Amino acid sequence: MNSTKQKSKPISYLLWFLLGGFGAHRFYLRRKRTAFILLGYSLITMVIDFVAIEYFPHVNFFSDETFYWLTTIPLWIFLLTDVFRISSWLEEINREDKGPSVFD
Repeated sequence: MNSTKQKSKPISYLLWFLLGGFGAHRFYLRRKRTAFILLGYSLITMVIDFVAIEYFPHVNFFSDETFYWLTTIPLWIFLLTDVFRISSWLEEINREDKGPSVFD
């Protein structure tokens, strides 16, 4: 049995809302592998979007911000699915932290 505190639903959703694009809610909910993937994806696409729009404005693909939307839409789909997963992740983590019950 772990002696760690139970994870909080309001904190999980607040992290998702404020810093979800960087995977903060996934770090909090011990989903570190996918949190690092989400963080890396966000940082890489931010840099690519900035460089493409700032330094290649003459290329129509970048100047109309199509590239930005093509990289942002998958991120938002990923984050919207997390809204429905957070509750089950919390239950799983809190059940593990509680330890086995008398009836297990």
